[in-house]
Amino acid sequence: MRWGGSSGLGAPMAEFSYRAYRDNGAATEGRISARDPASARRALRAQGLHPSLIDAAGSAAAPGNAVALAPVKLAHLAFWAARMTALVTGGVELDRALEITVPETPKTAMDRAARRMQSAVRDGAGPAEAARLAGLPASAVGVLRAAEATGDIGAAFGAIEASTAAALARRRAIINALTYPILLVFIAIGAFAFMLLVIIPRFEPIFARALSEIPLTTQRVLALSGWVRAEAPLILTFLAAASVLLLLVLRSPLAGRLRAAAVRVLPGGAGISAALIQGRILNQLAGFLAAGVTLPDALALVRNAMDDPRFADRLAKVAEAVQTGTLLSDALRDHAVLEGELLSLVRAGEESGALVAMLRLAAQSADSRADTAIKRLLVVLEPVLILLIGVIIGGMILSIFQAVLSINDVVI
Repeated sequence: MRWGGSSGLGAPMAEFSYRAYRDNGAATEGRISARDPASARRALRAQGLHPSLIDAAGSAAAPGNAVALAPVKLAHLAFWAARMTALVTGGVELDRALEITVPETPKTAMDRAARRMQSAVRDGAGPAEAARLAGLPASAVGVLRAAEATGDIGAAFGAIEASTAAALARRRAIINALTYPILLVFIAIGAFAFMLLVIIPRFEPIFARALSEIPLTTQRVLALSGWVRAEAPLILTFLAAASVLLLLVLRSPLAGRLRAAAVRVLPGGAGISAALIQGRILNQLAGFLAAGVTLPDALALVRNAMDDPRFADRLAKVAEAVQTGTLLSDALRDHAVLEGELLSLVRAGEESGALVAMLRLAAQSADSRADTAIKRLLVVLEPVLILLIGVIIGGMILSIFQAVLSINDVVI
């Protein structure tokens, strides 16, 4: 399969080290003389090799660094991957397929990523390297890297589309469940602001004549109302700046890690986060093994696609243990990657010889566990928010009535 290429003339020859895959999936590495990385890739392609890593320094590391683009939206990635699947499996070459799909994702992070990937492929980069340079998610890069071993790039795009669609469906379910609680929060904020800025100031002239007679809680509510009105410009400026900062953070490459950290802070969130990560590990591992990647290499690919440093370190230790002859299930248990039912399913797969099928079954179990935990959390969250809003608003109203009754008692 041809990825693409362009010429680079006039530059002096240099030596590059590389790692590549043959058409039969066998891995190889070595050195090659060329004018630049693109020329080296073209020369390797002419030899029937599919380069994945090339470096002029002698360690087969990928050239260049992925640009820190805004995160690609899941909906855009799923749509793009579905179109790429249809085109590549239909026989369209990768560079031409990228050229066709770019106009279909106008002015989005996916558009920029697709254009960068198209440019890298035309310079001779393999699919995985081009995806990495384009800033696509690490999980997508890992799937493409495994597919380079078999040459079935169309199936890789299909796997990316399926996993992205599943993640998108889960996110939409969470957003739908959170819509009502979020609406309650905004209503509470509006009611709180209305009380402080409109209602309470109307009572201030009445309370001012008998300030020492009204309850302490009412005095504090009056002081808060006065401070909010006096500092309104500063408060609005702060809120606007905070909103802009939040928007920039959510559009940055750190958004995924921040969301994961936020989930872990919630009650039961650590379990939800772990189940989601375990499901992804099992799914990717099953996909790589099904594509013919050896177990140590599959573990390395999963580790490289992992954005959680804790699990990345654990998977590195698992890969080392497997290379020394330890069973996968024992290594996953010893390094706290899996436990309980998930671990039993992996062990059953090793014993029966159906490891890929059992890995996928374990992944479904982990995803189901995460979905159940998320639903339970949301069921508890809604009444807690309602109770909290009721206490805040009710407390303010009660303080006003207490003050009115206190003044009446003084007058009488």
